[in-house]
Amino acid sequence: MRATSAGLVALLVATIIPLGGPQAAHAQTEWKQTFQVITPVQENSAASALRDSVVDVATREGISLRRSPDDESARPISQIEEELLEQGLDFTSANRLFIRYDFQAERGQLQRSIESLHFIYRPEGADGQDLSIMNVDVSEAPAIANLLENSGMTLRTNEASFSPFREQLMFHKLPSSQLVALGGDVIRDTEEAESERRRLLRAVQRFLY
Repeated sequence: MRATSAGLVALLVATIIPLGGPQAAHAQTEWKQTFQVITPVQENSAASALRDSVVDVATREGISLRRSPDDESARPISQIEEELLEQGLDFTSANRLFIRYDFQAERGQLQRSIESLHFIYRPEGADGQDLSIMNVDVSEAPAIANLLENSGMTLRTNEASFSPFREQLMFHKLPSSQLVALGGDVIRDTEEAESERRRLLRAVQRFLY
């Protein structure tokens, strides 16, 4: 399935235009969008730091996770690690991250949340199949939700400045991210995905700036 561009445009026009008009202070603007992106997990990046932090927290607090979103039940992270090692992988093998977001706006205020994290290993080149490394449903893991909200990396340009993972991993701060799903619709066409990503980016920027 694919997202419908015209439907998204109509939704954005209906919800965003009032923000710039004289009635913005009084109008109740409502907008909700769930979507998913995939982004590279590069060394010394927020994504790689989050990967390592999730493993540390899950190990320390005995949190059970799913390896794949399709798994019926969560398992201790030690079991997932053993399974990965049998396949010649470990948690640091994760080189891509799927992030699902839920954005909601009301009265011009944008609420942003990260709903799930799915780390995978994607072999380089055209051959090979994606392998799940670990999956986190944030609503089921309060300790990971706290990690997203209160832990993060200092900025390279200013070591005195701290930004939590939740902010560093917002899609508009991940220039290499690609939109892969909008609502319940999977987007497979590269050009369509980039077009919808730009539309979504413009919509979010109207609320944030």
